[in-house]
Amino acid sequence: MDLDAAIDQVYAATPEEFMSVRTALVAEARQAKDRDLAKAIGALRKPTRSAWMINLLAREAAEEVGGLLDLGAALREAQQNLSGPELRRLSGERQKAVAALARRAGTLAVENGHKATDAQLQEVSQHLQAALAAPELAEDVRAGRVAQIVTFGGFGPWDAGAAAASPAAPAEPAEQSQPSEQDAAPAGPSAEELQQARDRWKRTRADVHEAEEALAEATGRAESAAEAVQRLRAELAEAERTDRAADHDRQQAEQRLAGARAEAEIAERDLEELLDA
Repeated sequence: MDLDAAIDQVYAATPEEFMSVRTALVAEARQAKDRDLAKAIGALRKPTRSAWMINLLAREAAEEVGGLLDLGAALREAQQNLSGPELRRLSGERQKAVAALARRAGTLAVENGHKATDAQLQEVSQHLQAALAAPELAEDVRAGRVAQIVTFGGFGPWDAGAAAASPAAPAEPAEQSQPSEQDAAPAGPSAEELQQARDRWKRTRADVHEAEEALAEATGRAESAAEAVQRLRAELAEAERTDRAADHDRQQAEQRLAGARAEAEIAERDLEELLDA
């Protein structure tokens, strides 16, 4: 067993099965004396119900999910190029695909014993939207390894709507009459502003990822410690039962010994009387 196989097995489980599956795999890794693998498996985070629905969708509708995620690169390119018409066209495709996949996720959840709530379906949609803007999220979605829902305001960490509405520059700005401040349309974000927003988002996502890893590692250690405490408690209870049984046996042996000694004393006196007669 390697880590990838273990991750696939853990995230294929339902939220109700997650802990037992992960515990069994940790035990298997420990039995194989692979402490690093056991630690890595123990640090895997339990998915929320909505995250489980996305993982289920990735396994059961891989082609449709892949088609949606392939739109991500095209959408990001359109945003970088401030291509309003192309961005609007792709955004329309994105909305239809996300809505269709959210409905499919709800159907699959029912087929696997869970009726999805409106809030959970909304979270599925939001995470799929976020995955289109963030390649690292898309990788987890495509692999069916989502643990927590991530949402963005708008498409991605910046406002895609502003880019879509950004007017093209006039061919001869010097010859155009300048509109009044009251009538002027709001300017779209510049390429520099977009890049700065992307950089800020990457930094914050890195901080969040680092914090999530630290939390997962601490959670894994806490769960391992709890398992060790449970084992020690069981061993202590068994030792106490053994001690009580041994004490009972000792008391019975002492009683038998006292009885035997009394009988021996009587037999000795009888023998002495016979010898004196």
